[in-house]
Amino acid sequence: MINLNQFIFSAYKLQDYLDCERQFELKHILKQSWPAIQSEPVQLLEQQMQIGEQFHLLAQQFFANIPEALIEKQIEHDQLANWWKEFINFSRVYLTETHFAEYKIRYKLNDLRLTAIYDLLVIKNNKKYTIIDWKTNKNKAKIHQIKQTFQSRLYPLLLALNGENFPDTKRIDPEQIEMIYWFANFPDQPEIIQYSSYQFQEDLEFIQSLINKISLKNIGEFLKTDHTQLCNFCKYRSLCERGISAGLVDELDEEIWQEQIIDIDFSQIGEIEF
Repeated sequence: MINLNQFIFSAYKLQDYLDCERQFELKHILKQSWPAIQSEPVQLLEQQMQIGEQFHLLAQQFFANIPEALIEKQIEHDQLANWWKEFINFSRVYLTETHFAEYKIRYKLNDLRLTAIYDLLVIKNNKKYTIIDWKTNKNKAKIHQIKQTFQSRLYPLLLALNGENFPDTKRIDPEQIEMIYWFANFPDQPEIIQYSSYQFQEDLEFIQSLINKISLKNIGEFLKTDHTQLCNFCKYRSLCERGISAGLVDELDEEIWQEQIIDIDFSQIGEIEF
């Protein structure tokens, strides 16, 4: 059995396991490098990643009370400027509430470590806790897709488990927690997920069971996914004999909507010029 004592589980890693056990093993257990491009055209994907990262940095600066004029001087891309304008309209109301940007939370569950980083955590009168996640995807996922992701299950669960770590709070009732996904390309269509005690218990049991299942596996026992379309966007596809050509970036958000799935190591494929 593999040793997970020093392993830190995140929504990203657990989602990798659900998508494909073999990918999880190669990427997070064996840390296997592989020089395949995740999707084509690689220049466009890299540009999208960079703009998304810049947007998250601007949002973090905004909630760190850096003057808006100074933040706006960093914006050199039209798409980023549009996102910023819509972000300000949506987010300004949260400045008056207790809030924490890029808030990192950890929890030890049966000697195994879980972690999450919230783009924004808003606390209203110690009675309502709102986790907000900024999404810069080209396409917008349907709500049932969003609810099924590990991010939607792990983020509120960890907040409920860590309630005693907040001032003047003995515990956080799951009903006090909500999660909001805000889409930069669909600013008027945020998705709100209300948490519940039932969902908390279901998520806790599910995650405990899944991690226990992972811990009982030996190297070489992690199975390849049956959902072979996912292989088009996996850098290990040739290693697994699941094809050579990368999937098209225009199709990426339709098949895999989460930003975190994009993890190309550009140092392995040389310089890219625009």
